[in-house]
Amino acid sequence: MSKLFCASINVINANFDTIHIDKSNYKLFKIKLSSYYKLVPKLTNYLNDTEKLRAKKYHFDKDRNQFIITRSLLKFILAQRAGLSITNIHIEIDTNRKPYLTTNQSICFNVTHANDYALILVRDDKNVGIDVEYLNADFNFTEMLKDIYSDLEIDTVLHSTYKTHSFFKLWTRKEAIVKAIGTGISDDLPQLIALDGQHNIDPKLLENYSYMSVYTFNLNDSYIASIALCDDNLDKDDILVYELPKSIEDLVKFSNNYKT
Repeated sequence: MSKLFCASINVINANFDTIHIDKSNYKLFKIKLSSYYKLVPKLTNYLNDTEKLRAKKYHFDKDRNQFIITRSLLKFILAQRAGLSITNIHIEIDTNRKPYLTTNQSICFNVTHANDYALILVRDDKNVGIDVEYLNADFNFTEMLKDIYSDLEIDTVLHSTYKTHSFFKLWTRKEAIVKAIGTGISDDLPQLIALDGQHNIDPKLLENYSYMSVYTFNLNDSYIASIALCDDNLDKDDILVYELPKSIEDLVKFSNNYKT
């Protein structure tokens, strides 16, 4: 059996100019999307023709802008991580619809966004998954429970003091897991037990990974997120969350001058 470990952690907000002294393999970035809307025309210049065409296909300006912001900032992050010029950052999609960096496939990354926030997680050599959700108190999740949660998980959510938080805590964990292993949402979700603690899981459900750890944190009062790490764990109670620069000049400086 494979082992699946789930826990909650704290986040420590960090500025991008301290990243060069952080020797951890994991780097987590937080993007407040509305802070970058004014930069969209300039950020578009960092997209290739395929990415620009994809952006044009979005019907609503908000969705188009969010894609441009998230994709361009991802490319700045990958340039910094790989020690490459951003013009040499090319992202493709594999057969499981999972993106990868063509110039350095040892760099693993995953992206998620909800409402006004996006998160990007990068590490070396092993797959990762991440999911963020807006804690919408008006969202009626009751009819969904039996399709995605085990009986024990359903009981935990329904008897929780903060039901919305409890629901999205488990949901972000399961989303992060399936994004890490590249399978996407399936009928097997109830068997991926996401309650706190360590669980024995059929290896087939984890794409034969022997171990996976999942960590949940409150991004702020309105957003909750989880990260999934294949064959590894954090071994600590918190994780740094970096905020990126808010100007093109500082973004270029970040990607060029802070190699890790």
